[in-house]
Amino acid sequence: MTSIESFDFVVIGAGSAGCVVANRLSESGRHSVLVLEAGGSDRTFNIRVPIGYGRCFTDPKVNWMYEAQGGIRLLRRLAATRPLADVIAGELLPGSDAQTDDALLHDFRQRSGTVYHPTCTCRMGPDPRTSAVDARLRVRPPGIDDAHRD
Repeated sequence: MTSIESFDFVVIGAGSAGCVVANRLSESGRHSVLVLEAGGSDRTFNIRVPIGYGRCFTDPKVNWMYEAQGGIRLLRRLAATRPLADVIAGELLPGSDAQTDDALLHDFRQRSGTVYHPTCTCRMGPDPRTSAVDARLRVRPPGIDDAHRD
């Protein structure tokens, strides 16, 4: 078994961004990259067929089923610290009345109209000042134009 120390880079997560980063890091052949992804096999009908992708959001076999309540609680704690507390007038949504997990989840479900999650939404194009990746989906390092790439 290969040790993690034998890789030049370790990318955590094989989602859209993780795959692009791993590809970019390894495309020259100079670096070895380990991609770690939690979870089981993706060899299911709903993942392989585009029309079935939406069903994955409610399938615990392929979705961790995490909810966003923990993120809201963390954001509230951060907003209560200085200097943020000095400039934040108050919470707009979900609002200070939503305190329990059930109340937060109810608010999320009331305001969400879809389970659509866009992926690969970074800007692509020839101008390095306005795009994150080039036409070959190589991530542009900040401040480096295509003429100075390897």
